[in-house]
Amino acid sequence: MRTLNLEDTIKHQSHFLTLARNKGRSDNSLKCYRLDFEVFNKFLITQEKNKVTHFNSFVIKEFEHFLEKKYSNINSIRRKLQTLRLFFDYLVEKEIYHENPIKKIASAPKSVLPPAPTKYPEIFMIDNYLLAMIDNSSSKLEHLIALRNRTVFILIYECCLNVASISSAESADLFLGANPRIMIRPKKRDPYTITIPAQYNSFLTSYLDHLKAYQNEKFQFKELLFYANSHTVLKGSLSPRGIENVFKNIAKHLSVTLTPKSLRQSGILKWILANTPETTMKEWLGVAPTYNFNIYKKYIKAQQEEQNNIKDHLDYKNLI
Repeated sequence: MRTLNLEDTIKHQSHFLTLARNKGRSDNSLKCYRLDFEVFNKFLITQEKNKVTHFNSFVIKEFEHFLEKKYSNINSIRRKLQTLRLFFDYLVEKEIYHENPIKKIASAPKSVLPPAPTKYPEIFMIDNYLLAMIDNSSSKLEHLIALRNRTVFILIYECCLNVASISSAESADLFLGANPRIMIRPKKRDPYTITIPAQYNSFLTSYLDHLKAYQNEKFQFKELLFYANSHTVLKGSLSPRGIENVFKNIAKHLSVTLTPKSLRQSGILKWILANTPETTMKEWLGVAPTYNFNIYKKYIKAQQEEQNNIKDHLDYKNLI
């Protein structure tokens, strides 16, 4: 059994990340692994001036207590322990350890949090704000950025796409016309398309036209989105963090509840309330056939009961 100091541990973590990248792990997964390793390494530094050299179940249990003091969300703790579980599996495979100490730690039950969607009045306000930014833009680039931001808004709210799918989408993945759709290309399943409401066809066509015109003046890229500063487009694609920052700035300006997750949850509720078949929703969301929408149905029921208690008329817009 080998012993590992912090320097050795960080070196093996780097090798683990390289192997995970070579296996095709997503950029978001790799980012999560790195962040989880940083937390674990900070824990090691607090342990008797870095004298931990052998990782056993006692040390891992101490790390779990460290996480419980630092994080209130049990799912964050579960994820960090799962990252360590994968890391020690790697060390066992490399014959650095003969057993995985994480496997002796009982996993806490996963906490399923109720939806916290953006409310419909706020969605209406946000869309009007995005349209105003388009109308009031003072330059070609500012206009293009405003078009891009509303495109992201539409794809999350109407298509319930996550930030990773939007970030990797290409212009060629948009099929516009009488039946507009967007192609999703997951790494672990066949590509599929999601319907976009026809009302957005002309807007998305305008965005693609402006994007192509700007590219002809500057440089070409295949991605649907782009990263830009106030002076120029810097590169194709907008990272998941970049998309989150767009929403963060809008939420701050309008003082509303808005994240990609809250907007996506609003879109899922809208699908349910429109009686979209569950098999269709599962396909579009890319979830397993065993997935259920109970937490959303409970949310709808709770909202209905609340509305009934105040004897207020209920329509689907009050729910989201």
